[in-house]
Amino acid sequence: MTPLLSLDSIDCAHKDGEPALLSGISLSLHAGECHCISGATGAGKSTLLLLAAGLGGVLCQGQICVQSGVTRALVLQDPHTQLLRRTIGAEVAFSLENLGIEPSQMPVKVRRALQRVGLDLPFGTQVATLSLGQKYRLMIAAQLVSEPGVLMLDEPWAQLDDEGVRSLTALLMKLKAEGMALLLVEHHADAFAELIDHYWTLKAGRLTASEIATQAEPQPCFIPSTAFFQSPNAEVRLTSPGFTLQHSQGEALFESPALEVNAGELVLLCGTNGCGKSSLLSMLAGCGDATGLPVSVMGKTPELGTFGYNLCYLMQRPNRQLFEMTVEAELSYSLKRYGLPQERGARVMNSLQIAGLAQHSPHRLSYGQQHLIALASLVCLEPKVFLLDDPFAGLDSVHSQLVVNLLQQLRARGCTLIIATHRPMALAQSQTWHIRNQRLEVEYVGQT
Repeated sequence: MTPLLSLDSIDCAHKDGEPALLSGISLSLHAGECHCISGATGAGKSTLLLLAAGLGGVLCQGQICVQSGVTRALVLQDPHTQLLRRTIGAEVAFSLENLGIEPSQMPVKVRRALQRVGLDLPFGTQVATLSLGQKYRLMIAAQLVSEPGVLMLDEPWAQLDDEGVRSLTALLMKLKAEGMALLLVEHHADAFAELIDHYWTLKAGRLTASEIATQAEPQPCFIPSTAFFQSPNAEVRLTSPGFTLQHSQGEALFESPALEVNAGELVLLCGTNGCGKSSLLSMLAGCGDATGLPVSVMGKTPELGTFGYNLCYLMQRPNRQLFEMTVEAELSYSLKRYGLPQERGARVMNSLQIAGLAQHSPHRLSYGQQHLIALASLVCLEPKVFLLDDPFAGLDSVHSQLVVNLLQQLRARGCTLIIATHRPMALAQSQTWHIRNQRLEVEYVGQT
């Protein structure tokens, strides 16, 4: 049977003279098959997907063949890089416009695509009001509406909550049954085990057939330490008598009870896609509209420019926080700005095992590597309050634990950490804030 898509002896490198990122890669996708590729952060998985999709932008040798009449669709790790329109209806209809579909036929096709990904919202819904996970579903819908023969997804687990993963798995099972070929890049292959027919590991530029681990990839964890137990006189870093957090358009996201967080505490902020986790962190950082909200961070109302390097905010989209030409310059920028020791940058790069990327452009690295660099540029400032929005997205287990180790060192110095995540994690947290049913519920895990 002729494959829908095949890669034959693919070699490529980012630059002339650099070691090959991919070497002798051969892969064939047939109708109704699902292939999954895992590998360390920065191994070249996303580059391989781009090449398979006919994109790339890297030096490449070998052959990529697509069966006549077969279209390819790709959903990247960061959906913002693919979003073009202001409303969800226009976004999904965009490819239909390019295909010359009659306008009268579009609404039915658009509605079906949105329903298939669990995003059954009015066509006029503003894309800007969606969470990152919802935007990821939107991009899947925007690809499915053109009925591709091959669908490629880059790290879907990181962008979706557990219900979203279950819904996506059910959808992909149906697409397989209909004859679509699937290619996933995924650190957490176990979450899609029932879907996968062929599992591969990408290491040192080569693909090797592998077996999916019977247990989930080890989760990062803090090692409990008496250093985190605070005295009754610990400095209060965040306090509020309670509030209602709303969208900019006025829709209530959730109600919060009274909150108090002290120096050295770790708060885990859990909830599903779209519940308001990112909106809360943005507000605490002074990026959102906190006007009128009774919230105090380090004794002040959150506003941009108020806290200097004492408060740092790692966003879900790392590329929004990267603007220098090299990784080394990225880490040194804020250190220079605040007159802090430059050697901190080199120390943090070594701790995260990214020193080899020092002269690389952060804009040409993988999503996971960009996450590491954005985080490193903030860690080296040693803030008093650190807000982190899904900091482990795109990272393998080794780099996730390296991040945890660095955060643990910050916490031991008294830094307050608030970490947003789709899923509960064992991070030796002092509080867990659960957002569910439009309420923030506080669980005190233990003394700090």
